[in-house]
Amino acid sequence: LKRRSPVFKTSEQHQSNKPKASLGGERVFGLHPVLLALRARKRILYELHVDERKLSKAGRLEQSPLLLQILDLAKEQELPVSGCPQNLLHQWCGREVHQGVCLDVSQLPVQQGETLMGCFDKSDVGEDAGRPLWLFMDRIQDPMNFGAVLRSSCYFGVQKVFIPGKDSCRLSPTVSKASSGALELMDLYILNTPEKFMTEMKMKGWWIVGTSSFYDSTRQASHSGSSKLTWDLPPPDKPVLLIVGNEGQGIQPELSTLCDSVLCVAPAGQDGPIGSLNVSVATGIVLHHLSLARRP
Repeated sequence: LKRRSPVFKTSEQHQSNKPKASLGGERVFGLHPVLLALRARKRILYELHVDERKLSKAGRLEQSPLLLQILDLAKEQELPVSGCPQNLLHQWCGREVHQGVCLDVSQLPVQQGETLMGCFDKSDVGEDAGRPLWLFMDRIQDPMNFGAVLRSSCYFGVQKVFIPGKDSCRLSPTVSKASSGALELMDLYILNTPEKFMTEMKMKGWWIVGTSSFYDSTRQASHSGSSKLTWDLPPPDKPVLLIVGNEGQGIQPELSTLCDSVLCVAPAGQDGPIGSLNVSVATGIVLHHLSLARRP
């Protein structure tokens, strides 16, 4: 069967090479973010832009499997597709690594986390009701860290991700790219009253797990593998909310007091030159250990 490509505009149909405002307010860029945005359809989709070098005059495509999937989805969804010069894509995407594609979209809709209050019983939290694992990112600022944490969360099966209503990284296209598109898939919520939210979770039997860069060898919990998690892992049958803190300040004190246990990735030595891990790396390690401990 011959693959039929969607009709697209060429750069000659662009009146100028000056950046134009996104129709929906944002441009998601990169192969994985664009593909997952098309699949998830959480945003309103307006127009797909493709590097014209990837399209011949006859409209046939280079053999890039991800690009083929993207254009198939664009055709299925009757989405306008335009070929444009690489330098225009550079300008539109802020010279980020766009891999030859960007997508005009609306901003990502985010739900209010407080709407979940009263739904913390195991029977109310979805298909993984027996062992739910949720994540709260406490004021993470760097978009690359934010995106990497989302990527690890998606990989390790976190069902819901929460962020504070202020002092948090914007959910930008850069975050989507850093997350390899996980931002487009995750169930994301804003919490304006995280302390109240977590207090109710604890009353319903949830285990609140904090993270810390402080290592206390006297409370070391032996664990298989080259790294060790210090302090107490949660009971494997408990619903868990994991909190990861700000790059410089860690978890807010009022949230730290709610933690039932605190996890830390132990260093190889006590007096090494590097005092802590990047928050995204530490989160990936902690989620890996939690997911192993919670397997049936």
